[in-house]
Order: sequence, then structure tokens, then C-alpha cells
Amino acid sequence: MFMEVFVNNALENGIQAFIAKHEGKEYSLSHEFELNIVDFLVHLYGKINILNPYKIKNDASLVNNFMIYGASREEIESLISLLGEYDTWLNGTTREKNDLVERIYAILAKLVVYKTSSMTVSDGEMRYYQDFFNLTNKRISQLVDMMAVSRENIVNSLNKAMEEHKRELEKPEPEPLLLPVDEYEKYGLDIEDVEKLPEEKIQLLNKEIKTRDENETNGGRTKDKPKQLVLSSGNGFVDALVLFSIMCTEIMVGIIVTVIIARF
Repeated sequence: MFMEVFVNNALENGIQAFIAKHEGKEYSLSHEFELNIVDFLVHLYGKINILNPYKIKNDASLVNNFMIYGASREEIESLISLLGEYDTWLNGTTREKNDLVERIYAILAKLVVYKTSSMTVSDGEMRYYQDFFNLTNKRISQLVDMMAVSRENIVNSLNKAMEEHKRELEKPEPEPLLLPVDEYEKYGLDIEDVEKLPEEKIQLLNKEIKTRDENETNGGRTKDKPKQLVLSSGNGFVDALVLFSIMCTEIMVGIIVTVIIARF
């Protein structure tokens, strides 16, 4: 469940350091990492979308702003939670290396992909993101080497997120659940009745129709009298559905199908 306070200490310290830096005031270098994260978020979402919710203490507004390019609430909550873990690590008595920073950067990389997929960003903005993940900031680079198990995973996180997004786009679209309307009509079935069936029943019905169509194409039964076809599915529901279509007019079929559907 999302935290009830506006931000955790990490974001609070990062925003305060960000404001102080841009006002020419001093800030604690111990919060350089959090400052770097907030600066990244400001580049990604705009200063108004980060600082305004902070100033009015509206956490819901901040979370909604984080999701404007397509990030899920779970991803944002995970990011904030990880930043909270970072604050715990920072203030702990032991500071062993772990994958915490890598996981933070992995989510930040996804946020970049969401934005660049939904709109065109300038070359300058893209260079900023590349520099951010390449750890060109020497101070941040040193901190990462002190904290992270794998620097390489952090440096590669943006490219990895982009490649994963590209693979998702290249995936073939799933086959539509419903066949064209005329495929059902030629067997005396009403599309509205078919739509009311459970998904597994529709899949079974589609399979039987495709099998019949293939048999006809290969010299089997013709399509001249589709109501005379009996779908021998081994499933009493489907068999009854089509047998009724043989015995009745299309109007009666609609009535009987409705009765059968009501039983499931």
C-alpha cells in the first residue's frame, strides 16, 4: 500500500537539496545521490510537476504526475519504496554493497522509455538521460561504486529497458477471440449469443468451425447448407447449440441459445 506521508526521507532530502542548489544556497553533500535522482525526475517530468505537489504536500498529485507517460502505480510505489530503503542504508551502521541502486536505476530507465515512446524528446534531453545512466557525474560515479554490486548493470539499464520495449512492440498480436460475424452466421449462430459464452466455450466453438471449414476446403462438406452441419465437439453444450440450429429457424435458434447460455 502506498505510503501516507508525502514523501520518504530520501525524496524529501533530495527535493530540499535541489531547491537549495538552484537558489544558490548550501546543501548537504551527503544527499548528493537523492539530489541527482530529483534532478533526473525534474528533467523527465518538468519542475512544476515535481515541486508543486511537494509545496502543497499532495502526494496523490505527485504520484499521478509520475504516471503521465504510462508508468504503473506499482512501478512508482516500488521506486519510492526503494528510495526509502536507500535512506535506511545511508543511515545504517553497516553499508554493505547491494543491488538497491541497480533496481532504482532499472525503474528510472523504464520511465525514460515510457516518455520517449509517447512523445519526441530533444537531442539535448536524450543526451542528459544517457549521461545520467553512464554515470558521467564524477561524484555520483564514486557513490555508485561504493554502493552498487554491479556498476555495469546500472550503465546498461537504459539500453536494456529500450531493448525490452522494442521486443514487446515486435511481439505478434494475439489472435482475436471472436471469428468474423459471418463465420457464425453461416452456422445459424448469432454473434451476440456467442459473445455471451465463456471464453473457453468460444475457443472450442471456433476450433470446431475452423475444422469444418478446413474439411470443406479439402473436399468435404460444402457450405451450401451450413445449418445441416453438426459440430461433434464431444462437448454437450456445443453439440446441443448446433443441433438446435438444424432443427429450428434462426429466430428459434436465438431463443434456444439464450436458454442454453443461461445455464452456464
